[in-house]
Amino acid sequence: MTVRTKTNYRNDPNPSGGVRSEHIASLPAGGFIREKRLLHDLVPFSRATLWRNVANGTFPRPVKLSSRVTAWPVESIRGWMAALKNEASGDSHD
Repeated sequence: MTVRTKTNYRNDPNPSGGVRSEHIASLPAGGFIREKRLLHDLVPFSRATLWRNVANGTFPRPVKLSSRVTAWPVESIRGWMAALKNEASGDSHD
């Protein structure tokens, strides 16, 4: 039996603001990413925090692909990651 433990991001130093850098390279060049993969592979927060950040504008809005499918354009996720990296390094261009 495999037991999966939750990563403790507070104790995991990561210059990109908690984004799972080992998975960034695995993003396709284009297309869409669904919520499950986004939460599991890329962002260090819960589903509730994801949607709270979408609502307050600090995370890109998803698009509705069909009546039951919502996903994020990969380009918007890459842009969000780049903005986080720039903010962390103090290179923001306001």
